[in-house]
Amino acid sequence: MSTMLQASPPVLTLRQKQVVELIAAGCSNEEVGERLGISPRTAKAHCDVLRQKLGVARRRQIP
Repeated sequence: MSTMLQASPPVLTLRQKQVVELIAAGCSNEEVGERLGISPRTAKAHCDVLRQKLGVARRRQIP
């Protein structure tokens, strides 16, 4: 009898969930920043962390 371990989904902060929703809606870093009251650079940093957490190489792969 073999057991398979399933990786648990990554834990996202509330802010990261907000960024995911906006990216999925097609928003740019500038638009994400405007909507969340953060700079485009901070929006990009969130995107970079999300890509790493979700294991995707490109922004458009973020669900």
